[in-house]
Amino acid sequence: MIAFGHFLNIFFRLLAETKAKKEKEAEDKVKDSEVRRREEGKNMQAMKQKYEDEEIRKAAEERQKEKEEARLAKQKVMEQIAQDRAERAQRFKAEKEERDEKRMEAERQKLAQEARRAEQMAAERR
Repeated sequence: MIAFGHFLNIFFRLLAETKAKKEKEAEDKVKDSEVRRREEGKNMQAMKQKYEDEEIRKAAEERQKEKEEARLAKQKVMEQIAQDRAERAQRFKAEKEERDEKRMEAERQKLAQEARRAEQMAAERR
């Protein structure tokens, strides 16, 4: 019976070792699973942060683009206003010169007419 008892000791020891090995494997599997879960969480967080950073960058670029477009539109309007003012001033100047020229011509004609009358009156007196 010693051999059978020895056999039982070996059997129970192997059984205990197998059980311990399975428990250790289960623990390792749980640890590995937890490590993978944490890594995946970190990766997801990193991807989320990268996405948010990209969205912020795109929004900033869009705002900058809109500001530049607004600046160019304002500049175009200001240039158009300046051009309109210059054209209006040129038109006013041309109209004023035309009025002055007509007034001077009318004055010349009036003086010429007065001169003719004066000559007629002088001729009549003689």
